[in-house]
Amino acid sequence: RSVVVSSHGPSRERAAFGEPAAPGPGGSVGDDAPLPPRPAPRGPSMGDEAVVLRSDSSLWPAGLGPPRPLRTALRAQLRRLANAHGEKRAACEEDLREVEDRAAAFARSCEGKKLLLAHAEVLRKELVEAERVWHAAVEAALKGADLGPPPSPVAVAASGREAAVVPVQVLGRAWHCAVLRPSCLSGESGEAGPPSRRLGPLRPDAILAAKDLQVLEAALEKALAAGDAEGDGQAPAKKPRRSGDAEKAEG
Repeated sequence: RSVVVSSHGPSRERAAFGEPAAPGPGGSVGDDAPLPPRPAPRGPSMGDEAVVLRSDSSLWPAGLGPPRPLRTALRAQLRRLANAHGEKRAACEEDLREVEDRAAAFARSCEGKKLLLAHAEVLRKELVEAERVWHAAVEAALKGADLGPPPSPVAVAASGREAAVVPVQVLGRAWHCAVLRPSCLSGESGEAGPPSRRLGPLRPDAILAAKDLQVLEAALEKALAAGDAEGDGQAPAKKPRRSGDAEKAEG
């Protein structure tokens, strides 16, 4: 066989024949740089903590009340149940809407309208039965499951404020954040608009986020007491001054 002669030393000759190279003076293999340190493991992911997601409302029958905090495995099981029973429920709802629309198209009572109304009543019973079966299946899945405590209800004051501590996920880690919406209305006419929102810092514990929520509410009360109607810390806009000629023209 042909011998490959290298001017870079015996380590390169061994590499040419597929043999492992000898360690260099610094303890590394050949001229290779040392491996970078491994990244630090991430903290607990959202799957390790029981939380309530926005999509959980579609997995939770109305008869069981508001959604409870779920873990990933139990959430996947409830999603399979919702998909299995959802097709029949969706088909019943679609057929019921179609029959009711056709019955409403009749201007007066007749035999055709009576048949459609009778069929609509049958579809309503089928829909109730589908809901009952789904409800029973979810109850059986939740029996003995490790559910988290009920979420704290969103507080809505008379002024229209909404305050809550919501779970969030950032880079695979579970956090809690205080959310305060000072007002649900905007403008002098009272029409609904995009509400202003205040967010607290990300906290690993819901108790700390609840304390942040109290701080946000106290800051908002202080801003309102200082004459800031929106609670955003800015002075109210002043009306532009008008000349005397403009006022006479409007008069």
